Amino acid sequence: MKTGILCSLLGLIIIFRSMVYGQSTFEYISAKVDTDQLVADAVCSVNGEMIFVGTNQTGSVSEGHIFTLSKNGEQIRERFFSWQGKNTSLGNILPVGPNRFLVIGSVAKQEIHNLLVCLIDTTLNEVCSKEFSLGSYNYLYAKSFKDHDNNVIIHGTVSDTVTFYDIYPYLFKISPNLDSIRLKILDGNAWGIFDMVEKSNLTGYYLFLNPNYTVKYQGPAVLSIDAEFNVVKTQHLPRAVENYHTVKWISDSTYIFSGEYVDLNGNAKTTLGAVVADTFMAEKFFNHFGEDTVTNFPGLRRNLDFITPNQIYIGGTTNFGYTTVFMNHDSWFFLNKIDSTLTISWQKIYGKPGFYYTLWGVLAIDDGGCVMYGTRYHYPSDSFTRDIYILKVDKHGYTVSINDDRPTQDILVKLYPNPGSDEVFIQSDLTNAVFELMDNLGREVCRTNLMSKKTRIATENIASGLYLYKIIHNKIVVCSGKWIKY
Repeated sequence: MKTGILCSLLGLIIIFRSMVYGQSTFEYISAKVDTDQLVADAVCSVNGEMIFVGTNQTGSVSEGHIFTLSKNGEQIRERFFSWQGKNTSLGNILPVGPNRFLVIGSVAKQEIHNLLVCLIDTTLNEVCSKEFSLGSYNYLYAKSFKDHDNNVIIHGTVSDTVTFYDIYPYLFKISPNLDSIRLKILDGNAWGIFDMVEKSNLTGYYLFLNPNYTVKYQGPAVLSIDAEFNVVKTQHLPRAVENYHTVKWISDSTYIFSGEYVDLNGNAKTTLGAVVADTFMAEKFFNHFGEDTVTNFPGLRRNLDFITPNQIYIGGTTNFGYTTVFMNHDSWFFLNKIDSTLTISWQKIYGKPGFYYTLWGVLAIDDGGCVMYGTRYHYPSDSFTRDIYILKVDKHGYTVSINDDRPTQDILVKLYPNPGSDEVFIQSDLTNAVFELMDNLGREVCRTNLMSKKTRIATENIASGLYLYKIIHNKIVVCSGKWIKY
C-alpha cells in the first residue's frame, strides 16, 4: 500500500531554450513566493529526460520535490511528496532498474529525522516506500550507489541525538525490495560531505572522508572497507583534497576524486581540487581550479561527472560564502571541462548581478554538454527564499538563443592575456558583437563593439582586480567568464 502523498503544484517557471551545434541548451528557473526551494540531485532518464529531486520549505512545513525536464528544458512532470503527512526532505536519486529510480531523503519524527527510501517510476509515481530508523542517531544526508549484487549502498552522516554536535559516517545496505541488510555507524567525527565507491575487484568499498575523521588520521583519508563494512586499511588522500568529495572510476585501476582544496602555501583560499590516483593512493595527476583571489567552492553534492574520461566536467560556486545560504553578495556557477590528465579545456562562470548562486551538482549529458543545478537567491529583496536554477550548456560551455542565426560550425572566442594589465585582445569569428566588462558589483566599466576578428581593448585606466566579461551577439550572451587585471 502506498502511504506517501503525491500531489502536483503549479509554480512560476521560466525556461529559455536553444539548439546549438545539434545540442540543446536551456535555462530553467522555478520561483515560488514565500517558499524556499532546493534541488539537491539529478539523473538522466529515458529519451534525454532528466529527473531532479529536492525540498520545498514553506514556513515550518517541508515537502519533497520531484520533477522531470525534457532535454530542451521543458517541465514534463512535477510531484510533491509528504510521507504520512510528516515533514519530508529529498536529497538523492539513483537509477536502479528499467524505468525505476530510488529516491532517498528524510522524514521528521518529532526532533529526530529518519531515513526515507522511495521507489518511483519514470512517471514519478510511487511504487513503494519505507522509513528506516538509524537507531539513536539523527539523519543528516545521503548519497548512494548500486553494487555488483544489485543491492543499494546508502552512505552519509548522522548526528548524536543527545548533543547533535558529534557527526558520524553511516553505511547502510538495502536489497532491491528495500529490505534492510546491514547498517553500520562508524566511530569518529566526519563533518562535511563525502563519497564512496565499490572496489573494482568487488571485494568491498573505498570510503573517502574529510580531515575531521578522528585525530589519528590527521587529514583527509580513504578507508578500505570489506563487504561486511569492516575497516581493513586507512590511507591518506593525496594533496589534501579534503571535503565535499565526488569519486568516479576512470579505469579498473585508476579513479578521479574531487573536492575542497586549500593551498596552505598560498593565500589559503579554497579552490576546487582534483586528483587522479591508483588503488595504492599513488598520485598520477593533480590540478586545482579557480583564481586564488576569491573562494571557489566545490558543488555541494556532485561536483564532478563524465560519460567519457576525456570529457570531464567539474564545477562549484565562485565567490562562495560560508556563513549562510542567504549571502548578500554576487556569486556564480563555475564550470571547468578537463580531460583524464586534469588538463583544462575551458573554464567559465555563469550568473547575473544581484543574485547569490550556489551550485549543488553537475550532470554530464550524452550529447557532450553539461547540466548545472542549484539555487539562486535574489539578495536585494531580502526574501530569504531561494529559486531553483538549472542551466544546460553545450560542449563548449555556451548558452545561446533559439533565434540565434549563427552557422552551425563551432565558434570559439579567445580573450587574452588573462590575467592582463593595460590591454586585452578579443579574437573570434563573430562580427557585430559587443564586449562588456563589469566589476564585482555588476557595474559596467568597459563596453566595446567587436567589428573585426581581432580587437584590442585598452584597459590601462581600469583598477586592478577581478572582473566579469561577456560577449553579446544578436542580443544573446554567447560567451562569459572572468578577467583579472594585475
